[in-house]
Amino acid sequence: STLRLRVRNAGKLPAFPVSLAIEGTKRAFNASDNLFWLKPGETRELTVEVLWREPGTSAQAKFSVSAWNAPEVEVKP
Repeated sequence: STLRLRVRNAGKLPAFPVSLAIEGTKRAFNASDNLFWLKPGETRELTVEVLWREPGTSAQAKFSVSAWNAPEVEVKP
């Protein structure tokens, strides 16, 4: 399935490298961008193609983004 996620740096410093993770279900995914920089206040929309290995468990999936200098944050598709 194709999902869109919006990621925003609400901090006062650049976030790097921003990385997407999907946990809680078996899957493979390809994001339009991963391991990228976000300036303070910058927003980026990601397109994510997900292959659900067990489609019945896709509702359990938890999407999160993190960066080396920022805590992990859960995001909703």
